[in-house]
Amino acid sequence: MLLRDSSNVDEMIKYLSEKYSLRCVIKNYPKPNYLQTHKKNIAELVIHENMVLNDLYLLLKDYNIEADFISLRSHQLPKNILLKDVENYFPEVKETNEVFKSLKIISLMSDTHTYADIDWIIRIYNRIINIASTKEEKSKILESIIQLNESNERFTGRDAKQLLELITLMRKKNE
Repeated sequence: MLLRDSSNVDEMIKYLSEKYSLRCVIKNYPKPNYLQTHKKNIAELVIHENMVLNDLYLLLKDYNIEADFISLRSHQLPKNILLKDVENYFPEVKETNEVFKSLKIISLMSDTHTYADIDWIIRIYNRIINIASTKEEKSKILESIIQLNESNERFTGRDAKQLLELITLMRKKNE
């Protein structure tokens, strides 16, 4: 489908829905019936399966149309997705558990080579050791400390020992 000045907006929405399982939500009120511009350089775009969603977003913006794109499964879509991938898109599941979220942050920072980052990692560990309540959380914290100690030379044995002592202290406190 070719989009250009005077293209029908409803036909575009229907085409995207039927061909790519893509819901296009027009935010403008009232919703325009046609793409219209007052610019001399008129933008055109051919919709095809290898097109990045951001290209469509930018074209609509050129025509002063604000739009959101949602999969038919009601997932908000990233703008860098190809149209052919929309139907099979599932957003990354977000971790809701504070301990596991923090462990994920630590794992992302584990390759750091600065002592300031190691200090932040230790602060995060101290916080999650104090809030961990299940055996699974405590086990994952312990595994993470051991792995970090083995993989990062800036995280010293002394750092690991202090955190392990805190875990032991918290266990005794909770018994």
